[in-house]
Amino acid sequence: MDLPVIGLSLGSAAATAASTVLKQRTATRTPPVRGAGTAGLRRLISATVTQPLWAAALVADFLGVGLQVVALHYGALALVQPLLVTGLLFALLLGHIGRKPPSVREIGWALTVGGSLVGFLRVSGALDTAPRVHVHPIHATIFAACLGLAVVILVVGGQRDVPPAGRAGMLGLAVGAIYAVTASLIKAATGVFADHGALALLLGWQLWAGLAVGTVGLILGQITFQAGPLTASLPAISAVDPLLSVLIGVVVYDEHLHRGPGHGLLMLGLVAVLVVAIIGLSRIESTGRTESEMAPGRFTSRCAPAGEPQPSARSGSHGASPP
Repeated sequence: MDLPVIGLSLGSAAATAASTVLKQRTATRTPPVRGAGTAGLRRLISATVTQPLWAAALVADFLGVGLQVVALHYGALALVQPLLVTGLLFALLLGHIGRKPPSVREIGWALTVGGSLVGFLRVSGALDTAPRVHVHPIHATIFAACLGLAVVILVVGGQRDVPPAGRAGMLGLAVGAIYAVTASLIKAATGVFADHGALALLLGWQLWAGLAVGTVGLILGQITFQAGPLTASLPAISAVDPLLSVLIGVVVYDEHLHRGPGHGLLMLGLVAVLVVAIIGLSRIESTGRTESEMAPGRFTSRCAPAGEPQPSARSGSHGASPP
């Protein structure tokens, strides 16, 4: 069991969760801005960036990304990305500091998320998986082509005349896939830096591909949160990101996990429980946000509400925050 990598991954999840909570607290302390015009938007931005909590949220963001990068360099994708799902639990805990304690339902769903995640890591063997430096170029190329096609299909399908929940779910699947690919590119970029230095990193394609894919994921994530309910998009992102990361680790990086029909069925069952628990937590959180957003005088728009979970994750990661 790679305890340092586990610690780095949990630290990344906690930092990202702290950023989310700080941004939400910043939104509640920002003076109400009436109207959604350009002038109102400027006042909202000005009021936000002058908040000390907003600056602290940025620091937490950078810390979370930095810890994730180091964890991905020294650890296996199959271990790091699933652990970022704990960001949901850290956000729940931090969100209740100075407020009423979590409800019994929240505690129950949180324990279910934690238990199913630990069970998945144990059954899959990810806790004992050593990081691999060997990459299969042909496997990576085929995998990237298939994922790219799948993401395009999901994004195009999400623009069709489908209900908001279906649209958000389809886009959430695409975002989760993009986050997993971004994590794999971060791992590749750190390998180039460690083996050949900073110049090779700047001249190589891994860094720029990771930045490009990560940017697309960030933009698409915002579109996803606007497209439909959080209860449709967040479970899709939180499930696809770690699962696809595990698959990329096995196929591209040759990370060894437990195999066989028994392990496969048990892992699928644990993933199903994890998704259901994430949906349960999402419904509780989205209900609380809806009530707070209906407060009189609060600036509203079609953008995702401040404090809404962003994938790391996740989803992670977000669970994760985007890598």
